[in-house]
Amino acid sequence: MTAPELPRAALRGPMRLLLIALAAVLSGTLPAAAAEQSAAPPPPSTGALPAAQQFAPPFGLRWGMRIADLGGLGIKIDSTSKTGNLTVVNVKEMPQAFPDTGVINMLFDRQHGLVKVRWLSTDISDDPTGTRGRAKYGELKKIVMQSRGAPSDETMVVGARLFDQEDEFYQCLAYEGCGVWSSLWDQKPSGGVLLSIEGTGAGSGYVQIDYESADWQGLAASPSAAQ
Repeated sequence: MTAPELPRAALRGPMRLLLIALAAVLSGTLPAAAAEQSAAPPPPSTGALPAAQQFAPPFGLRWGMRIADLGGLGIKIDSTSKTGNLTVVNVKEMPQAFPDTGVINMLFDRQHGLVKVRWLSTDISDDPTGTRGRAKYGELKKIVMQSRGAPSDETMVVGARLFDQEDEFYQCLAYEGCGVWSSLWDQKPSGGVLLSIEGTGAGSGYVQIDYESADWQGLAASPSAAQ
């Protein structure tokens, strides 16, 4: 897995918005979506629910916690990087992480603390029809449903453009406009989760989950986020 950091581009025009927009094109529906946070300073208040009333993030984390709190959970940091008021923390070791963890990134806002968590599975390879990727996706979907119920929107479409053969599952997901395999739990004002399968090439890809706090959704929806 060659993704040690959450790239700056993901902070300005994220996977979440791209997946939902593409899902709308492929399925003919338009689920709720929000733009991601840019490096601009956050507004004084987002009106988000107190952390205790939000859906909890994974792995024993707490929305609003600080980077200095991670050591108490046995989390080892690999590296950090800053963009404006945001700090991206790349995790080296997290005891409570899901099986088959490849990469974990956490996004901390200077005012609101932890606001977003991104988990990527280890690389899936030699899986041309997506059998193992879909199985891992299903396992993680069950985990999320235990705390959040059924997804508010779900799109599982492949073969809309170019890569339409059974053994081209991941190529299709990697090709814009061809396919989307995702589930969205968009539960304002208490935060959201996006689960998806991402393609990287023939027979290869990974599963990704983005957890977003209510503060992050408020920041992302603010006028400054579009700058």
